Amino acid sequence: MTAAITSVQLDWAMKDGLVIVTPRDQDRFIFIVRRAIEILQQAEQAEKFERQFNMLLRVLAEWLKDRTDIRRAFLTDRDGALAFVVVRNSCTYDDDFEDALSEIDFQIANDPDLDLIKMDAIALPSASESAVSAFLDPDFVLEYDHAKRNGSHLAGEQES
Repeated sequence: MTAAITSVQLDWAMKDGLVIVTPRDQDRFIFIVRRAIEILQQAEQAEKFERQFNMLLRVLAEWLKDRTDIRRAFLTDRDGALAFVVVRNSCTYDDDFEDALSEIDFQIANDPDLDLIKMDAIALPSASESAVSAFLDPDFVLEYDHAKRNGSHLAGEQES
């Protein structure tokens, strides 16, 4: 026997009314309608952000896959936004590389399918591990896996 599916409408005009949610374990949750609507909106935004984050990983991997001028690449948190930190093989300035990095940064910033993503691209010259780590959030850092250079993605969250 299948349970009938019913819909419940939460009307913002009834914002001070109550919503009672009763899960299977019978522990009831009581919310003011306004808060229930906010929770549902936040859940929807979280799902959308997750989809966009996964898309971002694919976009960055595609950009990285044929680049031989990059030693390492990371996606991390920096000052409340994502940072795409790219460590070059060389210490010399390269206009073409900087243009390409600016282009991917601009593309991501203006892609309507990535409207929840706030990211800055940062290029570093070849540098020591400690110098690079100064640009990375130790609690959230994904490093591009060079072993999977042919069409792979950023992987390997490291936490301390």
